[in-house]
Amino acid sequence: MLLALVLVAVAEEQRVVYDVFIGKEDVGDRELAIRYLPRDDGERRVISLVSTATTPLGAMSARASAQSGPRGASFTTSQKLGESLSQVQGVLLPDGGWQIVRSDATGVYESTLSAEQVRMTTLDVYDPGRARLLTVPGRIHLLVAETAEMADGNLLAPEEVSVKIDGKTITATRCTIEEDGEKFNFYFDAEMVLLRSDFYLYGAQITTKVRTLPEPRNYGTIEAIASPGAGIKEAEL
Repeated sequence: MLLALVLVAVAEEQRVVYDVFIGKEDVGDRELAIRYLPRDDGERRVISLVSTATTPLGAMSARASAQSGPRGASFTTSQKLGESLSQVQGVLLPDGGWQIVRSDATGVYESTLSAEQVRMTTLDVYDPGRARLLTVPGRIHLLVAETAEMADGNLLAPEEVSVKIDGKTITATRCTIEEDGEKFNFYFDAEMVLLRSDFYLYGAQITTKVRTLPEPRNYGTIEAIASPGAGIKEAEL
């Protein structure tokens, strides 16, 4: 019991609020909490995500959580889309593969994916440690935690860009997945906290933008990545 109390005392929590857009229309919001837990075998992070939005498929409300480990981050998501309820559980296996269980009104469905079939999940983009996987160019297999579907594409080399947030200009890292002529962008600050994402989900291109600049960490650090690319480009978030 004493050990548990000590861990809670030194844990740090970082909170970020996002606005959700379809095109230029503000359709909802998303609240992120990242809890940093120091461990003997390295830092662990617990990710909690609460989202609400109006989508072409109906009103959406969702909750998701993930806990990082040395190899990946098991997760649980639950959502209501229109009148439909569903839940997805992803358990990371010892060999690096995944056991996926999806349940909805039609039944329960189980599947197993190998480590080669999944590079990361959509919840990993909210984890400052796991999000660094997006900085390594090459073919990427992204497990969509909300639906248990796969999104594959080519991950381009990260770029350093200038972005404006709440009237302030900062330097960010833009990571891009490209497939069939479409591009999905993810913007991160120096600590790899997500600032913006553009991703196809719920029947539309969903853009998530941070409302205000995330507060810097005050316990420990996450190493900033070196972003290749010529010069600094400017982007408006």
